[in-house]
Amino acid sequence: MRKTQRPIPRRYGCSAYYDALNHAQRLRGVSLDAQGIDVTAWVQWFVQAFTRACVASQAVVRDATDKAHFRLRAAQCHINPRQSKVLERLLDAGHVGSGGGFLGGMSTDKYANITGTSKATAARDLADLAQHGLLRIEGLGKATRYVVNVPGWEQPAIRP
Repeated sequence: MRKTQRPIPRRYGCSAYYDALNHAQRLRGVSLDAQGIDVTAWVQWFVQAFTRACVASQAVVRDATDKAHFRLRAAQCHINPRQSKVLERLLDAGHVGSGGGFLGGMSTDKYANITGTSKATAARDLADLAQHGLLRIEGLGKATRYVVNVPGWEQPAIRP
């Protein structure tokens, strides 16, 4: 290698790619009169990596579509700016399937802290969002939690 050439950097997750490619380029066990090399291992790695990337991309698109549908529903309910702020916070947190989620859901205490309102106003706002179908209610009494009502979304539970 000349001084002006730099080695190809191995980015996160690329080492498996380079390992499979290097293995495919070696002529181990191939006779001298062979016309080609066996790239089966590399092709298998590539197809598996491509499949994983497609599945991950599909999940990202599905989440974006779910959020867009939810925002359209919320816009039709004529909610106040406090409610909109909290809904966006819940949507940004995502859900368990995407590696996120608002830990334990939204409580009146959390809502009051986020919006700077009283607990009574927080309770009214959350009840209004639940009545519009934008939030689901889980638990009872002091353990009542509100989670964003997007079909298929699960929120992480609080461990007792």
